[in-house]
Amino acid sequence: MSDFMDIINSLVNFFQVQKLYIFLCLGLIVLIIGIVLTIIQRNIAKAEKDQKETNNQAKLKNLQNLHRLGDEKDEIPQELLTKVNKLIELVEQLTNTLARIENNQTKILENYSKESLLTLDERIYQAYKKGQGISELAVEFGRPKGEVELILNLYKSKLRKED
Repeated sequence: MSDFMDIINSLVNFFQVQKLYIFLCLGLIVLIIGIVLTIIQRNIAKAEKDQKETNNQAKLKNLQNLHRLGDEKDEIPQELLTKVNKLIELVEQLTNTLARIENNQTKILENYSKESLLTLDERIYQAYKKGQGISELAVEFGRPKGEVELILNLYKSKLRKED
């Protein structure tokens, strides 16, 4: 009777571990989707800011042209010149801020490991190719040795079919 209860407990523990991996995979998928959506939103926002900046630069050019015309005819009021100078400063600040944001985004994307995008099978195979033994892989990935061997055999078979 004790052996039967041990078997049942082992099965319950196995399915609880499998549920954990399923939830971890789903969580990883949600995280990746979130990152992709964030990148898309930032690119859209950047494009909108670039469009606004282009419009602001065109307006600034028009104001500068008006300033040149004013020099030829009459003096432009000091208040208008102050506003134009303020606009020039704001455009420069906006350009610098956008450059910093772009640099930060690039750094974040560079730090995001390509290895984290690999499936579990691919990560196990890559580690195996680097010389790790089946026992080490089983410990590292928290899988039984038999499962690691099965994953490696299936992955090798898949690679042979692709060749």
